[in-house]
Amino acid sequence: MDQLLELHKADEKTILKLEDDIGSKCMEVEQVNEKLDKLWTSMEQMQSSIRRKDETIVVLNGEVQQANKKLEKLQSSMEQLQSSIGGKDETIVILKGEVEQTNMKVDKLVTSMQQLESSNTRKDEIIGKLKADLAKFEEETTKSKKEPSKLSEKVEILRKSEGASLMPVLNSYSGPLTRSMARQKRSMEIPTTSHALEGVSIAPVMISCTTKPCTQVRRPTRSQVRKPVSKTESLGSQVFDIEKTEMKKSITRKRKPDEDNSILEQKPRTRKKQCSS
Repeated sequence: MDQLLELHKADEKTILKLEDDIGSKCMEVEQVNEKLDKLWTSMEQMQSSIRRKDETIVVLNGEVQQANKKLEKLQSSMEQLQSSIGGKDETIVILKGEVEQTNMKVDKLVTSMQQLESSNTRKDEIIGKLKADLAKFEEETTKSKKEPSKLSEKVEILRKSEGASLMPVLNSYSGPLTRSMARQKRSMEIPTTSHALEGVSIAPVMISCTTKPCTQVRRPTRSQVRKPVSKTESLGSQVFDIEKTEMKKSITRKRKPDEDNSILEQKPRTRKKQCSS
């Protein structure tokens, strides 16, 4: 019996130990379960985060692809820009050269304009001098217009005096008149107007006279008939030529060498004025 009691006591002790062990194990199991629950929840959270990250990765991959496409486009545009920049650099160099050339041309134009202005001022001075000389020349021409009338009067007086001395000789001849003598007699007739005096030339009469009354009249030769020159006409022409040369000398003295061309250009106008007057 004692052995049974001892065994029973030992069993009770073991049972108590086992119960204590079971309690402790249960506590450990509960702790382990709690840990497992926490791990499970953390795993679920991890899986959900992984899914989210996968989704974000997919999205990011799409964005990366788009970014790569944009990069390619940007690279192509950059290459185009670089090529255009190179072309623009060349155009800039060309334009700089053109600008320098235009500046040179502008400088030349400015210098030419200054030269033209100076030449214009000189020409204005020359024109003023020429106008003054023209005024003097017109005054001289107006004076010279009056001189031909005086000369024509002198020539008319000389012709009348010479004709008066020659007409009695022709009238005293009683023989038959030849054609040359009739022509000479007609030419001896003195015109009345000044216009007629300018165009008429008196034929010379070659007369051989002695102390006795004239009986014969020598016929003029061909050269004398073709080129009749009277004494009155030669005297008048000599006077007119002398005065004309004096007028030319006075004009050439007053005229300058630079003004010859301008005066020559304006001479026909003065002649037209003389004709109209």
